[in-house]
Amino acid sequence: MYGLSDPLNPREVNAEVDIVFVHGLNGNRNTTWTTGDVFWPQDLLPADVPMARILTFGYDSSVAHFWSAASQNRIDGHASTLLADLAGLRDRTETNERPIILVAHSLGGIICADALILGDNSPEPHIRNASTHIRRIAFLGTPHQGSSKAKWADTGRAFLELFKSTNKENVKDLQDKSEKLSSLGRAFPNLLRRRTETGELNAKIEVVCFFEELPSKVIGMIVPEESACLPGYEALSIHADHSSMSKFANRTDPGYGRVSSVLARWSRELTTAPPPVTQPPLPDTEKPPPTVSLTTPEWASGNYLRTSKRHPFIKEVPSSRVRRTQ
Repeated sequence: MYGLSDPLNPREVNAEVDIVFVHGLNGNRNTTWTTGDVFWPQDLLPADVPMARILTFGYDSSVAHFWSAASQNRIDGHASTLLADLAGLRDRTETNERPIILVAHSLGGIICADALILGDNSPEPHIRNASTHIRRIAFLGTPHQGSSKAKWADTGRAFLELFKSTNKENVKDLQDKSEKLSSLGRAFPNLLRRRTETGELNAKIEVVCFFEELPSKVIGMIVPEESACLPGYEALSIHADHSSMSKFANRTDPGYGRVSSVLARWSRELTTAPPPVTQPPLPDTEKPPPTVSLTTPEWASGNYLRTSKRHPFIKEVPSSRVRRTQ
């Protein structure tokens, strides 16, 4: 189940925004977002965000694709596929100007971050277009470890234990195999800052980071709060462990309420036209001088200068005001 899914909501033909779900390690585009028989991007979300076309994206999410000698090519490959699939769909459906919201669980957030970086540097106009229309990202348990290879290696060990990997090659030299993740951890905050500093209305990317409240069994916290949050951006908790934080059974689930509220608010913001810009009134010091009629008493009395007929831009002093000398 790789690539983009078909739209999950029946009214997507009238959509004004795209919401794309990207799963994390050992997940897929359906099971990551499903508990019991409730696939919440399809069963719950359309009623709360009716103006959205909802899609999920799938890729080969084995641990080795993030921590291995070939991780750079694999992560870049997944990110490039995400952008290409989005660009292709938007071109076919003539929705290239539609804003995009990404919802990423776990290391799916790494794929999203890499997609933005690759898109901003792509020579292909359709790829850059897809990237520049990504306006919002919700990270669910995505580690943001910056440029520290040691921290990324610790995260890798936690994931390997979570998924009970027995491959010794995966565990070996995790720090050296974290080069790509370290590079992304350094580049992504810089991209967010650049988008903000442009000052353009549609350039800035809003981010909300959700973090797990509960430890995973035996292992403990996989992505603790301090790792899941980006400085300067909103952070919200979900009362679940790392694997369960992306699964909601009904609308009464507090986690669903938090995530869906953010998505609904973002969708309204992105589809509502900004109010017209009005000029503030001029202060008194900048108001134009009053208009004076040639027939006013002030003019007759010589209190105002009059315009020369021969030189309309030269003011003459009324003769009654001129002191004659002998």
